[in-house]
Amino acid sequence: MKLRYIPSILLAGTVCALFVLSSGSAQDMFKLKTGAGGEICLGCHEGFQEKMNKPFVHTPLTEGDCVGCHNPHTSSFTMLLSAPGGSICSTCHDSVIPEDAESVHQVVAGGECTSCHDPHASDNESNLLQKGNALCAECHKALTDTINENKYTHPPVREDCLGCHNAHASDKNIS
Repeated sequence: MKLRYIPSILLAGTVCALFVLSSGSAQDMFKLKTGAGGEICLGCHEGFQEKMNKPFVHTPLTEGDCVGCHNPHTSSFTMLLSAPGGSICSTCHDSVIPEDAESVHQVVAGGECTSCHDPHASDNESNLLQKGNALCAECHKALTDTINENKYTHPPVREDCLGCHNAHASDKNIS
């Protein structure tokens, strides 16, 4: 089994070293016995059994791959994360920002994925914390208030923010 070193540059200017297996899984890296990456975790973290029953469960959780994001021994990051939250997400979800992006959503640029997504499971598609425009309204309250207060609004604006906007980034600057 061969480990590859992948530097992950964070916005704060620090570099976090992530070790990714070129073959195998994070479970192999820790030399865990079969089932130790998920079943044993759920033995103590009983609340996650309820999460597993939600309609949308993050693939690593369904596969029992808790150690894909969490270090089972120790960590410098909260929740025993293997790296800062946003950089963990980008190891698998590296294509959310187009290479030629001109506009990147502020929370995405800041690696704040959990502002919109539950990293484990949700009642909403894409593990979103809320459905549709309600999620956007959490941060874009002034715009939402303006939309709701006006007598006439373009129908697509009321129906779905994502009909016109990419939630992560865009190759066009539409600010």
